[in-house]
Amino acid sequence: MNVGTVAHEVFHQCGLEDIYNSAGDVTVSGPVSPGRMGEADWGGGYYEPDLSQADFNKHRLIMYGEGESGSAAVCLPAGSVYGAGRDPSSPAGYILRPVKVGRDSLKPGQPVHQ
Repeated sequence: MNVGTVAHEVFHQCGLEDIYNSAGDVTVSGPVSPGRMGEADWGGGYYEPDLSQADFNKHRLIMYGEGESGSAAVCLPAGSVYGAGRDPSSPAGYILRPVKVGRDSLKPGQPVHQ
């Protein structure tokens, strides 16, 4: 197990969710844009104009839910990021939405040492 996987799993204990690009019957498409990330993360257009949301999610976010083993993704954004997130009320189990993968979703006091 690598350090990235350990960090990913610890962040789950702190309240962060997995984000996917394709799950159930939903697929992320289109470019990274201001409406898909919080203002604190967008930075006035910091990202290259041809960067797809799917590439951003997969290659940069530590909470990406597939293939985190061996991944170099280390980004912990300030806020939520657009992607496929679990939703038990959806027939497919997932919906496209802002997924809680950033610092503003960390639960205080977690994880608890026992």
